[in-house]
Amino acid sequence: MHSGRDSCVRLSMRIRRIWPEMIGSVGKMLTILLSHERSGSHFVGSFLASLPRIAMVDEVCNPHAMPPRSSELSFFRYKHERFVADDDLILNPNLAKHEQFIVGFFERLRNYAPKSHVVVDIKYGHVPLFEGVWWPILSRPYLFKFCESQGISIIHLHRGSVISAVISQMVSQQRRLWHSWQHDADKTRNQKHELNPARVVAEAKMLREQIDFVRNRWMGGVRHLDITYEDVNGTIGTFGDIDHKIASFLDRKPEKPFSSRYEKLISSPAAVVVNYSEVISACIEAGLEDPIIS
Repeated sequence: MHSGRDSCVRLSMRIRRIWPEMIGSVGKMLTILLSHERSGSHFVGSFLASLPRIAMVDEVCNPHAMPPRSSELSFFRYKHERFVADDDLILNPNLAKHEQFIVGFFERLRNYAPKSHVVVDIKYGHVPLFEGVWWPILSRPYLFKFCESQGISIIHLHRGSVISAVISQMVSQQRRLWHSWQHDADKTRNQKHELNPARVVAEAKMLREQIDFVRNRWMGGVRHLDITYEDVNGTIGTFGDIDHKIASFLDRKPEKPFSSRYEKLISSPAAVVVNYSEVISACIEAGLEDPIIS
């Protein structure tokens, strides 16, 4: 007796035979910029957009960055449209239908700029949105399997210092400001904040684990480029090694000087966190290894 999951797998294999032109071809001229919060993704994205024949798409899974009602590239807009057109996707789900659903979304992204290489910003926290009806926690997410099978490349951007990333996120949450171009950003730039050391430790440990999972367990055979915020900070856009490393991954060459509208919201963690020494002491006591400590 076969399980329902086995039946879904067999149906998926039949679909691959019936529509081979759909499966395995989505990744042409399509790359994901995968990152966590406060990693510099908008800064790097603006550099990518400056490269010839690169179309940079903002966070498609973030309804604040890309409102579903007004943006055709919003993942939630696409999901709504597909479910309205075919309610069998949600009322009678299976692996094969889910695969078609995800293929359709990335086809939409690729067709957004058919003559350019499309790079789409997706955050760690949005990866689970691409799951179907079954995902054992900590197993390799479907998005990575999909990228590997479809030839979609990934630029993986993360912080070398997870403590700095967490401090930046917590300060941004207190200020309710995430970008330098937002209203009142200049007024809050030098504001001081007190952070909960235990929470910083917990969040930093979790972020480190997420980064390690992506790099060492989940990426698998996906063609990818691993870069850090520290790699690009202060050097990207100067025609240096990192510019050429990123551009060549996309088969491009930097052709013009680059400057971004994105600026640091925090000059340094020590300058804005009033109990900074207490936070660092807690991180050391917890055994966190981090560039900001050394």
